Amino acid sequence: MAESGYMEPTAQVSWDSGYPELFYSVLFHPIQTFKAIAVEKEPGPRLLLYALLSVVLVSAAAPIIQLSSTGGSPIALAVAIPISTLIGVFVWAFVALVIAMLSYAFSGQTCYRTFFVLSGLATLPWLFMAPASLLKVGIGAIGVILCAVLGLCIWLWSVLLFAQALVVTYSMTAERVMILLAMPFVMTLIFCGWIFGFFNNIGNLVPH
Repeated sequence: MAESGYMEPTAQVSWDSGYPELFYSVLFHPIQTFKAIAVEKEPGPRLLLYALLSVVLVSAAAPIIQLSSTGGSPIALAVAIPISTLIGVFVWAFVALVIAMLSYAFSGQTCYRTFFVLSGLATLPWLFMAPASLLKVGIGAIGVILCAVLGLCIWLWSVLLFAQALVVTYSMTAERVMILLAMPFVMTLIFCGWIFGFFNNIGNLVPH
């Protein structure tokens, strides 16, 4: 790492300074940080833990954000936070696994651990939804509009980080990344078509 704090893409990543340094680097130097992590084909357990911690923080914050926006009993958070966290971790692991398998089909590279780390870190921008949601409460109708705009920006920020995770992990071009990200939706439509066709054919076999 250079003296200015700017990460070299070929640097070995140990993150001895801990999670706050990684948090800052992902948000403000994402390309260099992701490239530095991708250098290690098998990131260590610390980076996996940091990725899991990122998903847990984002998932746990979701019920709190909803409570601040819509109101409700704070007591409900005792149930909502653990459930939201479990669902968030499951969805992250499932989506990362599906995308990683599709990436393997495209590139022939596995790199599951690297992509799990980078995709988990790509969720970090969603933490900014907490202060953004307060705008709806604090400044009325203008706050609602600002919250919607900021929410869209945060979503785009996270999507770009997720795409960058694919680029640096599997050395993909932007075109391939766009095709890959669209594949789950296309496959879902194809699967629904297969199911519909199957039951339609079964129905045609039944005597009327």
